[in-house]
Amino acid sequence: MEITGVVKSVMPTQTGTSQSGKAWQKREFIIEETVGNYPNSLVITAFGDRVEKLNTLRVGDYVTARFDTQAREYNGRAFNNITL
Repeated sequence: MEITGVVKSVMPTQTGTSQSGKAWQKREFIIEETVGNYPNSLVITAFGDRVEKLNTLRVGDYVTARFDTQAREYNGRAFNNITL
């Protein structure tokens, strides 16, 4: 899937270490569509090496992002993951 719009926010990079001892990093940003009467916004997450590609991303940039969606269940609730 893809979305084209304006970058509304770029969050700081988060880092950590998994239980197996492997380092990880992720970064989230918000894109708002610029078409239609009711524009949609999406929070998109980048993991691992893709985080480095976001270093040049700035609020106000007009971009097209191709992303994957995945649904998961946790404690009887459903969540969507939207990732690059």
